[in-house]
Amino acid sequence: MAVLAARACAAARLGRHHFKPIAEAPLVPAAPELSFGRIDKSALTIGEPKRLRDKDHLRFVASQPCLVCERQPSDPHHLRFAQPRAIGLKVSDEFTVPLCRGHHRQLHQAGNEVAWWENLKINALEIAKGLWEESHGRPIPTNDSSTSQADDNSANGKTSASGLPTKP
Repeated sequence: MAVLAARACAAARLGRHHFKPIAEAPLVPAAPELSFGRIDKSALTIGEPKRLRDKDHLRFVASQPCLVCERQPSDPHHLRFAQPRAIGLKVSDEFTVPLCRGHHRQLHQAGNEVAWWENLKINALEIAKGLWEESHGRPIPTNDSSTSQADDNSANGKTSASGLPTKP
């Protein structure tokens, strides 16, 4: 490297320029077809999951009774294990379940959320899915054996479509 620099200096003194000056080019080439909006990372080859936000759904979840003790009011709890972690981002609002303030605090203090739900024998992901479908008016796909049971329970007024107990 030092040899090249010395040769360049000697050539300059003798009036011979072996090195052509490089025209200054921008570091990032201009591309008019590219927009500087948001990139849909879910469309990439290795996509990132979308994190949906829906305030109406959060209000709907908060209007439901606590999954553990059936007390109201409840807070919508985002199931942290439902999607990969992201710095500064909660999981999608479709993965929320209602918890009273006391159980919500207890869950956050427990540390291992999956174990906390398993200890209570509650399938929070299935309930969150049911609540999302119920608040968005989509039919909940069921197999034949569970359909008759769901129809019997709803006819008796025992549970809602999300599987939560309903009050008479």
